[in-house]
Amino acid sequence: MPTAVDPLVAEVARAIEADLPALTEELTTWFTEVIPEFQHDETVRGLMVASTSSNLVAIVDLLKHSIPVEQISVPTAAAEYARRFAQHSLSLEALLRAYRLGENRFTKWGITALDRIDGVPTGLALAAVAELSLRTHRYLDQVIEGLIEIYETERRLWNSRIGAARAAQIRLVLDSESLSEAEVHHLLGIPMTCWHTAAVAWLPAEGPSPAGTLDAAARLMQEVSGTGTPLTLLNDERTMWIWTQHPAPAASTSTRCVNAWAASVPECGSRSAARHLASTGFAARSVRPCAPRQLPRRDRTILSGSSPSTTSRSPRCSRRSQRTSSAGSPGCLAHS
Repeated sequence: MPTAVDPLVAEVARAIEADLPALTEELTTWFTEVIPEFQHDETVRGLMVASTSSNLVAIVDLLKHSIPVEQISVPTAAAEYARRFAQHSLSLEALLRAYRLGENRFTKWGITALDRIDGVPTGLALAAVAELSLRTHRYLDQVIEGLIEIYETERRLWNSRIGAARAAQIRLVLDSESLSEAEVHHLLGIPMTCWHTAAVAWLPAEGPSPAGTLDAAARLMQEVSGTGTPLTLLNDERTMWIWTQHPAPAASTSTRCVNAWAASVPECGSRSAARHLASTGFAARSVRPCAPRQLPRRDRTILSGSSPSTTSRSPRCSRRSQRTSSAGSPGCLAHS
C-alpha cells in the first residue's frame, strides 16, 4: 500500500539512479580494498561488477516503483557471482560482508541525495530515510537468503566434482609402481623431491560426527607444518588422508601435531563433545618419497585416540616401501 513518503523515496531513488555508474565503480573499488576475497582476475572482477550493478539497479527499481519485496529474486549476475565464489573456495562470510557494507553505503547515498532536495520538512525527511533503510534491508535480507542457498548448493556440487577427480588422481599415484616423479608432479601439482608429512584423521564408527572435524585436521596439519594448502582425500565420510610438503626434514612435525590435536579437545563446547573428539584419531608420519630409507624412526607417531580398525583407512603405498608402526597405526601414509 502506498505511503505518504513514497513520492519522496522515489525521488531519492531517481537521484541515486542518475549517478549509478559512478556509484557502482565507487562501491566495487571499495570492496576490493577492504575485502581480500574480492581481489579477482579481470574476468571474475567483471562478474563482480555486474553482480554489484544488478543489485543496485534492483534496489533503485524497488524504491522507485514501491515493488513488494516478496516479488524480489536474486539477480542473475549476483547468483552467478555467488557460484563463482563457491567454485574458488572463497568464504561465504566475505560475500555476505560485501552486502552488509553495500547496505550501509547505499543508505548514506540516500541521505546525501535527500539532503540535496530543497524544502523537505524534517519529519518527512526522517520518515523517508527510515522507509528507504527498511526497504533496502528487506531487499538484501531476501536476496541473501537466496544467495546462501545458491552458494552452498554450488559448493557441494563443485566439491563433489573436484573431489572425485582429485581422488582418482591420488589413487592412481598410490596404486602405481611405474609413475615417474615428473608424472606424479604433473598429476597432483606437488613436488616429489621434497619431504612430505602424511596423516590419517578418522572419526568413530558409531555416533554423530561433529561437522568440520576432518577439515579441522587438515587445517591443523597446515598450521603445524607452516606450508601451503594440504593435499586431502576424503576416503569415506569418517576418514580423511592428508599430505603436506616441506623442503627439509621435519622430525618434530608429529609431536607438534600431537600437542595441537590434544589442545583442541578441551575447547569443545561440552563434555560430551570433548569425549567425542577425544575418541577421534589422528596419525602422522614424515617421509621423503624419493628417498624412503631416510625416514626417521622417531617421526612415526599415533596422535590421540585409537587406531583405525581397517586397513582401508590408511593411504596405500607400494609393497617395496611398506612399513608398520609399533603402535598399530596405519602402515604407510606416504607413497615412496
